[in-house]
Amino acid sequence: PPRMPRIKAAPGGDEALEEHIPVTLKSVFIKLKNLNLLLNRGVQRSFLQEWTANERFKGKQSEEHEAFISKVLHSTPLMKQSSMALRTLQPIVSELDEQGLAVLDASATALHHIKMCTAHTCWYDWVMPLRQEVSELSTNNERLLAQMKEARASYLKEVVALREQARTRGDPLAQLSLDVQFFFEPTQMLEPDEQKYFLDLLSEKLKMMTETNPQVEKTFDFGQVSKLVEQVQNTECAQLRQALREKQNE
Repeated sequence: PPRMPRIKAAPGGDEALEEHIPVTLKSVFIKLKNLNLLLNRGVQRSFLQEWTANERFKGKQSEEHEAFISKVLHSTPLMKQSSMALRTLQPIVSELDEQGLAVLDASATALHHIKMCTAHTCWYDWVMPLRQEVSELSTNNERLLAQMKEARASYLKEVVALREQARTRGDPLAQLSLDVQFFFEPTQMLEPDEQKYFLDLLSEKLKMMTETNPQVEKTFDFGQVSKLVEQVQNTECAQLRQALREKQNE
């Protein structure tokens, strides 16, 4: 068969090279070019997948990640199992004389590498998604608690306003049938631990208001209520001033 002339790579790449290909071989060249592109794309994708899979084993990404890996590697049951696995190699190591230590060292290194890779896999595939889910749930729970506290405070204000409007202060006995009927118990909106603290606080505050000196006199000291209201108002004013300063600094 006649010898085909050697074709040099054209500066324009495959398109320029294709212009120098004989017409009878252009279809073959196009097939080879497409096959080469397909193979290169497959190699690139497989390399990318392999690199992505191995990237998780290259190091610790956070303090929590490092703490988890440390706990796994220092797990007493896991270290016992590793020691038992290495002991199974002792009969083989004793027969290899000088090479036995090298085999044992290589086995220990490989076992440690397997434990590291397993710990990293557990972190990325199970622990980290669970931590993210717990963090999201905690954030949502805090937001719902804040909304609940704001809603119950607003509801209490509305109930208090309605009761104040319905109360008869002039002569309660004259319009006894029109007096306030209580259906809402404010303490029911508190958490169990909050109820205990609130009742203890209310009991002590009533003692302070009704018993200035129990051995001498029993009076109702409304000054305690006035002081408490004044403290609350001062706190609210301080918060408003702080919010105003922050707004002016923006």
